[in-house]
Parts: sequence; C-alpha cells; structure tokens
Amino acid sequence: MLTGSWRNNPDVDEIPAKQVELHFPRLRRGAKATIDGELVRLPKDVVIIIHAGELQVLVPSEGPSNQNGAG
Repeated sequence: MLTGSWRNNPDVDEIPAKQVELHFPRLRRGAKATIDGELVRLPKDVVIIIHAGELQVLVPSEGPSNQNGAG
C-alpha cells in the first residue's frame, strides 16, 4: 500500500476532503491508533481535520553528502 500500488486497487477509492468523520460501531476494547507517531486509544468516533499549510517540516540544507543523490 505504501508504494503507490493502492492507486490501481479497485477496492480503494481516493476522495479529497478537508474533514473526515469515522465511526467504529464494533470497536474492540483497547483498540489503538497512531496519531503523529504516538500510540493512543482509539475512540468509537473520530474526526480528522486537515489544516492546509499548518504542517511545518524541517529539512537539511544542501550539503556535500546530499549532492547528486549521494549520501
């Protein structure tokens, strides 16, 4: 799934959205999810909201080890 093969899977749909609401009526007790790298208990109702432009990413400056894809 992480290599992009999901795009060719007929069972997977891609739909752009700013907000997604998930409901898990048969959620197992103690079910967990990962949010921002942290393991948390998964509630029965989850709201995911995209805040465009809010993600700040630190990237290394171009240095000798990053030139020409070497490194």
